[in-house]
Amino acid sequence: MTFRTRTLFLVTLLLASAVLVLGAVLIWNSYHSLLSQQTADGYLLAHLLARTTAIVNEFPQEMEDATGEQMIVAATISAHFVDVAEKAGLSPEEINTRLRNIVDKTALSEFWITDEYGHAYLRNITEIDFTFSPDLKPLLFIPC
Repeated sequence: MTFRTRTLFLVTLLLASAVLVLGAVLIWNSYHSLLSQQTADGYLLAHLLARTTAIVNEFPQEMEDATGEQMIVAATISAHFVDVAEKAGLSPEEINTRLRNIVDKTALSEFWITDEYGHAYLRNITEIDFTFSPDLKPLLFIPC
């Protein structure tokens, strides 16, 4: 083998070794960089899921509270309306007509305004004559 061939072989071998070592270092660096990025993304996703779960767990109670507040507002307005209407001398039929008008033009679907005995004497659904029962037994839920 000539000197020139040996030199070319040595340079090629050194160059190939350098490329392999550099490639291995770059692959190792990329692997660890991707691994640390995926770990950080995993922690971020876990944190986001935990916060979302907390919000979802609180939502039913907040919705219940908001619905309850709206029912109290509607009941208070209805009580004041009935008080003013009765003091103005309107009959129950005239008040029921106004209640039907309110239901037709708003998101409310029903009015059931009772007297002290539980009889719904004012209501927008006049076809049903309803009285709440003071007996609690029908309200008890007995699972099968």
